[in-house]
Amino acid sequence: RGAMISVGTLFPFDGGQQVPLNPYNRGATVVATLLWPAALYVRRFGAWISVGLIGSGLVILSTYASQAAILALAVGIIAAVSVLAHRIFAAALGVVVAIVILAMPLLPPMLPPPAELRTEMHLPGSHYHRLLIWKFTAERIAERPILGWGLESSKVIPGNKSRPDGQEPALPLHPHNAALQVWLELGVVGALIAAALAVFLGRAIRRLPTPSAAAAVGCFASATVISFVSYGIWQSWWLAAMFIAGAFSVLAIRSERLDAG
Repeated sequence: RGAMISVGTLFPFDGGQQVPLNPYNRGATVVATLLWPAALYVRRFGAWISVGLIGSGLVILSTYASQAAILALAVGIIAAVSVLAHRIFAAALGVVVAIVILAMPLLPPMLPPPAELRTEMHLPGSHYHRLLIWKFTAERIAERPILGWGLESSKVIPGNKSRPDGQEPALPLHPHNAALQVWLELGVVGALIAAALAVFLGRAIRRLPTPSAAAAVGCFASATVISFVSYGIWQSWWLAAMFIAGAFSVLAIRSERLDAG
């Protein structure tokens, strides 16, 4: 159904009326992660079918409003191709994600002021607001860096309803970045656990056969990108989506092993 709506935006059947696609953003991000186990499963019918599935998915998602889904799938493709060249890149991705998690609070203060970036780079309003949120979050992290402010405290952080630029709220609901949210709520203790999990996943994926490792690392990379630019890490639907993607990945990997064995 989403594909038909997408095609309708390219070739309007109703005289050119615009279809609002923002309500489909969540579905688009879920598709960006589920395409990977699906591609691994259909590999039994031919490797080119898997490639075609991922490619068509990228084309369809590119017609939607979710830039996070497009970026996630594109990064996933790069990660998967790297692992097809050598599985060590799976472990390397885990290390890179761990480093980003640990270093994330240092990054927003190093950027030019969001207002300056918006003027010089003509950032969309959503990107500009993200930078405002991340800068405010980094400042709150610095106040309680060890244990953080407590689980789910993003909604009630002091000053979260203030408007640093006179327009946008400083922290509406959550930081829109999983690494910053873990730091904000759970401090360096939570960040170390999250970083260790990323390293563990990368090492576990590296031990898989190459086709399975490529699909798994694509799913891992796509989910990580979405988590770092979009949703709250504790949102139940997003947690469920990642668990579902993980479960289907396990099933597809086991099916691949049965076919090979």
